[in-house]
Amino acid sequence: MIRSTLPTVRRVAATALIAPLAFTAAACSKDDNASSKSPQSTSSTSSKVTMATSLKASDGWAKAAESGMSAAFGTWKNTGNEPVVITGASGDAGPVQLHVTTKTANGMEMKQTSNFTLAPGGTLKLAPGGNHLMFMKLSKALAAGDEQQLTVTFKDGSSTKLTFPVRAYDGAKEKYSDAGSGDASPSSGASGTSEMPGMTHSSSH
Repeated sequence: MIRSTLPTVRRVAATALIAPLAFTAAACSKDDNASSKSPQSTSSTSSKVTMATSLKASDGWAKAAESGMSAAFGTWKNTGNEPVVITGASGDAGPVQLHVTTKTANGMEMKQTSNFTLAPGGTLKLAPGGNHLMFMKLSKALAAGDEQQLTVTFKDGSSTKLTFPVRAYDGAKEKYSDAGSGDASPSSGASGTSEMPGMTHSSSH
């Protein structure tokens, strides 16, 4: 009887040892699966498409000026499938406005606008004599060779930082107006506009 009992005891002990090992392996397998899923959810969140991420900016630059007014230019493209609506810009060199250019009987006139809207796949060119970002009253000089960083804001609440190298430039003489707050489409006339304070004459930018 003693001989027949010993193998049974050994089999029970071996089974008891195997069971915890199986549980540990299962637990490790479950943890590995959980950790492999975590980066996927993080990647999904970081790839959210906004108006800011849809905007591709190139050829940016700003006009050098010691004081008064200046402007920033460049090419903006909407790479997304929805309209991109730019509502403003700001920096550390003073207030910035979105400006459009309209042709009047007296020449070209600059007017503030509430937004620039780019259709899906559309391109907006900011250039001297055309639409631009206007530094209204410089709080510091924009020196050639420096850089000016502006934060551009969008209708959906997103924003992006764009850098504009500062260049020396002698622009055409143009007239500025602060009237109107429509979209970026040129208006049909200058009726009802008033000259910007301190700008009763043509000024270059």
